[in-house]
Amino acid sequence: MAAQPRLLLTEARDTSFQRSPLAFSDANVLQGGRLYAQHCASCHGAAADGRGPLAASLPVWPSVLGAALFDNRLEGELYWRVAQGGQAPASRDAHGLHAALRPDEIWQVLDYLRLHAYGTSGGAGMPAIPAPVVALTCRDGRANRLTGLRGLPVRVVAQAAGAPDEPQDPRLLTVALTRGRAGATDADCVAADPAAWEAYALAAGVPPDNLAGAQFLLDRRGWLRARLLPHAAPAWTSADDVCGPGGRMEAGNARGLGDILLAMDRAPIAMTDLRRN
Repeated sequence: MAAQPRLLLTEARDTSFQRSPLAFSDANVLQGGRLYAQHCASCHGAAADGRGPLAASLPVWPSVLGAALFDNRLEGELYWRVAQGGQAPASRDAHGLHAALRPDEIWQVLDYLRLHAYGTSGGAGMPAIPAPVVALTCRDGRANRLTGLRGLPVRVVAQAAGAPDEPQDPRLLTVALTRGRAGATDADCVAADPAAWEAYALAAGVPPDNLAGAQFLLDRRGWLRARLLPHAAPAWTSADDVCGPGGRMEAGNARGLGDILLAMDRAPIAMTDLRRN
């Protein structure tokens, strides 16, 4: 996906074109959430809506850290703004994050916010984001990490306790999130770590206890392309980067899944995701 002109016609910083060296994994994203709660939420709000308990006491109202932020700023520029606290010395004093957070921790916070924004917006008005990388156990031993399934379309299913398995579909591989539960499942692979469940709850924009039944579609390169939320069934909703009316697509479960799989192959994400292995 080519950068928008408005992202390039701005003042460059030392880090403007840098990208995170960290894997976009469940562990890193969740650690970013913990760091955000500790260092940022009091001003920017627990929901990243700019309405933290200290917001009204600041000289400048805190930013909303949602989809528009990632659509209008390069990844490296966001890193610079967090590390330096903005452009003015006063705002640096207000943040203090250039001393409080290590470089890898800043990247973790940004990846948490990116996944949180996707969960809130469903990908509307956002650049593409990768699916959180999780540990797997596959029945044929083909992979032990989600990145090992690259080259094939993947469906990630949050499997509710006691619920029947999602019917297998020959068009894709199925990964079942089980939140620590052991036991037989008909899925091609299982992600049992509770951290995997929590990361995909962020991607769904719901509390972990409400994730059961949610599904996500990943394209052959590991990008998040569509989701089906429990309260929205049976409609798949695509993100902006899947072809469809106005760049998005909503359709019933059976036919919609096929349409979105075709759309993903017709319109692949051009950007190479080199750093999230």
